[in-house]
Amino acid sequence: DNVGNRILANAPYTQGYITGGMMKIFPLSNPDLMPFFLVNIGAMHRNFSYSGFQQEWAFAYGFSGGVKYLLNERVGIRVQARVQAPTNGIGLG
Repeated sequence: DNVGNRILANAPYTQGYITGGMMKIFPLSNPDLMPFFLVNIGAMHRNFSYSGFQQEWAFAYGFSGGVKYLLNERVGIRVQARVQAPTNGIGLG
């Protein structure tokens, strides 16, 4: 109902991910430029701080991709895009 939705919209909400994964770096002729792809799996925790709702853990996964560029031996720039999601709500949780 609309009243319940308005209450949840204003309730404090926390969400966090604990994941681990593997990264694949694709070598190029320029050793300072490193495109990469990352896949990870783990768990997602979420909690509404509102009476009647319990915290929830769910299986989660994620994908990332981007580029690392080394400016020198100790400093670099990393640009990354990430998609990370729990599996519940899409028929897997």
